[in-house]
Amino acid sequence: MLLVFGATQLTAQNKEKEKLEKKLEKSDAEIADAKKNVDPKTWLNRATLFMDIYELPVKNVMIGMPQLQIKTVLKDEKSRTDNIELDSVSYEILRYPDKDLYFNPAGLLAFWQLKDLAADEPLIKAYGAYSKAYELDAKQSNAKKIREGLELLSLKLNTEAATAYTLEKYDAALRYFETSLQCTTHPAVNTIDTLIIYNVAFLARLVNENDKALNYFKQLIGLGYEAEGNVNANYAALLQEKGDSLQAKDVLAQAFLKYPKNQQILVLLINAGSDMTTIFRYLKQAQENEPHNASLYDKEGNIYDEQLNDKEKAMQCYMKAIEVNPDYFPAHYHIGVLHYNKAISIQDAASKEPDDAKYTALLKELDTELKAALPYFVRAYELYPEELSTVQFLKNICYRFREQSPEMMADFERYSKILEEAQ
Repeated sequence: MLLVFGATQLTAQNKEKEKLEKKLEKSDAEIADAKKNVDPKTWLNRATLFMDIYELPVKNVMIGMPQLQIKTVLKDEKSRTDNIELDSVSYEILRYPDKDLYFNPAGLLAFWQLKDLAADEPLIKAYGAYSKAYELDAKQSNAKKIREGLELLSLKLNTEAATAYTLEKYDAALRYFETSLQCTTHPAVNTIDTLIIYNVAFLARLVNENDKALNYFKQLIGLGYEAEGNVNANYAALLQEKGDSLQAKDVLAQAFLKYPKNQQILVLLINAGSDMTTIFRYLKQAQENEPHNASLYDKEGNIYDEQLNDKEKAMQCYMKAIEVNPDYFPAHYHIGVLHYNKAISIQDAASKEPDDAKYTALLKELDTELKAALPYFVRAYELYPEELSTVQFLKNICYRFREQSPEMMADFERYSKILEEAQ
């Protein structure tokens, strides 16, 4: 009796799939028929069929649904529970015969992976069928259906691409995004989706299809989609890899003027052999274009600090940034760090100093630097309390001076509590 019941349930689960398989056999026969093969409706129906094949396992669920609700909807389908961690996020998986549903820590459906479908890669095949239908529809009597079908298909392909990327199946993610791009750029739709183009370019670079990536990054720059300079940086890096260093430098120089805060552009400029004089010239030009942009002076300070180890010049640049914008967090933070790091260097020197008088003098210098750092870290904390490294610096400094005043002890305890609660 149990065997009969199990077989009956399995038949019920596969009933709709079997219907779709029969429809697919019929569609295969139709496209093999010389007369029906040239009818756009044959291919439009075939495209719809592939969409139905894809949607069958998840037709009653959607992304964002709570797990309990999905279990209720799919109560007649058997599943088993599994767990996985992807990119430091834990997912609980409900594994069904035709799908795996991944739930985030909040218990909501994050994405799915379909399997055992009536056809392999039905979304890719749906695009081919829509394309063929458009090609044969000389009178464009099905233009609206084809356009709407391609627009819907693009969204589903994006979903599959995102899933493949999360599962680190980058080749598949690229294939799905590329097909989605074909949907949006198809004459029946004729739209430009820069985000999809960016995803294609990014993934092509990730899987070392560099010529393809180069083409798409160049296309994005032409469209004005530069992602705060990240597109330009990737394009220039690809040009350098291809041996076109002169064009790469030109791209980076123009990008640096527009996006001086982009660290990747700066690093690439330095790696490309651009001397510091040239880099400072670009920076000075950017400062002339935007004299009230504090980030430009802060970036100059970073170069002096990190690349040239000129702490005095770095301090002057950070002070200029604060002069331009007293509420600019990074400059306050960087000044505090300069003083703090100098204090650490003095402390190291003091630990090796055998002379008591010199040792005492070094400790006074250490205290002077820490006290100089304190107001800048306090202001940085006021401007951006979410930055816990600032709190750690404040805690360390206040610990040093906790015996000097009740206020300093209270501050030490306050910052300590903030860090404990954050942990």
